[in-house]
Amino acid sequence: MPYSVIAFATLVVCVLPTRAYFRRRYGCSPPATVQYLVETVALSCLLLLLLRREGVPLNAVGLRLTTLSCFAFHAAIGIIAVVATDILAVLLRRFNPGIIRPVPAAHFDSIPRGKAVLAFIPVCIVGAFWEELCFRGVPLYQAPPSFLGTAVVCVVSSLIFGLQHLRGGLVSVIFSGYFGMIFCILYLVTRDLPSIMLAHAVGNLTVIFYFAPKSRNFGRPLPAFF
Repeated sequence: MPYSVIAFATLVVCVLPTRAYFRRRYGCSPPATVQYLVETVALSCLLLLLLRREGVPLNAVGLRLTTLSCFAFHAAIGIIAVVATDILAVLLRRFNPGIIRPVPAAHFDSIPRGKAVLAFIPVCIVGAFWEELCFRGVPLYQAPPSFLGTAVVCVVSSLIFGLQHLRGGLVSVIFSGYFGMIFCILYLVTRDLPSIMLAHAVGNLTVIFYFAPKSRNFGRPLPAFF
């Protein structure tokens, strides 16, 4: 395996989760919107360049063109699965508080308020592209063809995906890892990564425009998907 691929894998598996851990431990502020966008775009471009260098076609990692109707159908399935799971988490917490711990409103302090929230939309889109390509498209392309091999890759990639959200605490890691499994299943069913990216972005936007304001205004326990 080329050293560049090993270095990139080390960055994703070790460096980014470790940084998230220390940011939480020492109470560091989340990165500014521009900083996050620059970093995420750079990582995405680097990963795409590595794929090209290794001769991996984009359609092999799910970046393929489909008909508009097919894309819309796959995206609808993904969006329903994501939003329904968020709503289910809220309902479970409301009717059985012991099942899911509440997420403090401070968890959403990094999300702007008012009109400034519109500047956060690119964060959702770019973040969804990077995370789906890195934690679904590429790992499942590398997965062994057997059921067990694919299942192991889904679990491991979802765990690493959850650890990227360690800054939000253990609850955030668990929720994100759970959603990672959902996205893996959706991708395996559809093999349409752009539609999964859209569902992921819509899930983030739901947090920004619906769940985060309610958390701030009413202090309600909310899911930690972001």
